[in-house]
Amino acid sequence: NPTKADTASPTVGCNPAALDPGLELRRFTYKVEAGAEFAVTQPVFDVAAMRQFLDRISGMRIPVLAGIMPLESLRHAEFMANEVPGVIVPEAVMDRMRRAEEAGRARDEGLAIARELVAELAGRVQGLQVTVA
Repeated sequence: NPTKADTASPTVGCNPAALDPGLELRRFTYKVEAGAEFAVTQPVFDVAAMRQFLDRISGMRIPVLAGIMPLESLRHAEFMANEVPGVIVPEAVMDRMRRAEEAGRARDEGLAIARELVAELAGRVQGLQVTVA
């Protein structure tokens, strides 16, 4: 008979901006107990939510890779905010992307935001997963 650890994937996903943080913590705990070796988050745009999540899981000793996705346009930001379950794009980020879109430099602003997120999370996560749309 297989144990929980025998059937677990060594890599698991997690959602630092989950609508129900308690449920997400329970799911994450189960995954760790089942043998997860490291976790990769949903794309992170809300540093405060990510910090809170990392604080809640601080007792669990698996590496966490933060999902980073540079926004390419206002439309991309709106899609991430409205159509991707579990992804939160703060209004401040949306405002920056709106202004950048109007100025014709949305892609550059999306990269700047991604760099800022990386800098904010440095030392708090064990790595990054950068996804380009």
